[in-house]
Amino acid sequence: MYTKLRFFGFSEGTELVGPSRRTFAGIAIEFFWAFGYMFLAAIAYFIRKWKTLALVISLPGFLSIALYPVIPESVRWLLSQKKVEEAAEIINKAAKVNKVKLPDGIFDEKNFGKEPTSESPKRATAIDLFRTPKMRLKTINLLFNWFVNSMVYYGLSLSTSNLGVDDYIAFLLSGAIEIPAYALSIFTIDYWGRRWNLCGTLVLGGVACLLTILMPLGAWRITVAMIGKFGITASFGIVYIYSAEIYPTPVRSAGIGISSVAARIGGILSPFVLEFESLYEHLPLIIFGSLSIAAGLLVLFLPETNGRQLPETMADGEQFTR
Repeated sequence: MYTKLRFFGFSEGTELVGPSRRTFAGIAIEFFWAFGYMFLAAIAYFIRKWKTLALVISLPGFLSIALYPVIPESVRWLLSQKKVEEAAEIINKAAKVNKVKLPDGIFDEKNFGKEPTSESPKRATAIDLFRTPKMRLKTINLLFNWFVNSMVYYGLSLSTSNLGVDDYIAFLLSGAIEIPAYALSIFTIDYWGRRWNLCGTLVLGGVACLLTILMPLGAWRITVAMIGKFGITASFGIVYIYSAEIYPTPVRSAGIGISSVAARIGGILSPFVLEFESLYEHLPLIIFGSLSIAAGLLVLFLPETNGRQLPETMADGEQFTR
């Protein structure tokens, strides 16, 4: 339930803003993840029983149910489904709150491509992401990217006890490094684009994982490990926005959803990869580093989305190339 709400909220927030605000809206929510990460270290320090800890950190999630009446439906989705009147109601309310006058005739049916029909349009599903060749390749690339991001992210998060310092301090530092990672991402991806930033941060995280192997326990290992966590955190924040901009409106939520599934699989496998340490001490870091670098290089085959109009139909998504 938590995962569903998290990714629904991200998709909804991205669709409600224009290109100039998409970066901030997509990454700003990640700061609260980082604050929660650090707060968890403090809570865990005082609550040592894991069952009690799980209960304490899970209960606040039920408060999100109270937000349902005040969250508007995605205007882009409504328009893609030809529900113009419902979209107009939300836009008019937003214009009134922001004291903005809307252009006359903005909600005329002719502005949305087709005349209204008595039949509802066919609802697109995640399967449609694999029906056409270009969209299929982009989707597989993004799924692999989410898989690697999650595996490496949680792998580094779960291995903070190997840094040679107090577990709680290491966990706190691991969360704190995410704040500058997200902050820097907000500025860099609008200047240098999504593709090169995602590639660069993944490669940075991968190289840092490999370099950690050479570092002795203590300050140097912590420094290099935090550089790796910085890179993979920044890439995780960027891939949210990048994916939402590549997936077409009718399947954007579904696309983010299956990307989340790929990420969860990576997260599930991450602790098992850490167990490979019994075979060879540095094998987990070699796997994390190699996969991260590979995922970063594969990003270069995806289209740049910075400042471009989001694909509104499946046809737009197929033609959305470099």
